[in-house]
Amino acid sequence: RQVIADFGPGTEVKLTVLRNGKKRSISVKLAELPKALAGGASHDLQSSQTPTEQALAPLRKLGFDKLATMTQDLADSLHINFHKGVLIEQVRRDSVAASEGIATGMVIDEVMGTPVESVEQLAKAIGKQNLDKGIRLSVLMRGPTGMSKHFVFLQLPRE
Repeated sequence: RQVIADFGPGTEVKLTVLRNGKKRSISVKLAELPKALAGGASHDLQSSQTPTEQALAPLRKLGFDKLATMTQDLADSLHINFHKGVLIEQVRRDSVAASEGIATGMVIDEVMGTPVESVEQLAKAIGKQNLDKGIRLSVLMRGPTGMSKHFVFLQLPRE
């Protein structure tokens, strides 16, 4: 990744990859990372310490490290159809969310049946719930025929 960062968008580079135990050389043309994924409108939940960000604490407990309010521009940059909700940009590997299959690129559109359209709405909806008893999220994930809806139950482990 560091080597690739030294080249600019539009540059064609040769890479050696390992596929099925065999080395293979491929040529790829580099593109610019969409601004939304480069941190433009995201909420980095790991480093947020401002008082208004305290509402995001329950999201951190579940393992959400970086989220963004879904916009048409963001959907276009990801080559997916626009859906109102919150894009998951980063999930902590050892978290409750990750253990239940939540992954980067999914879109949360409901908490306990209540639609959410922004990171702030998501934080507020989750903040109203008892994470020890668990919450149900509706998530959209990319599939072979477009985005499909799945339900995920997240519950903090008992200490």
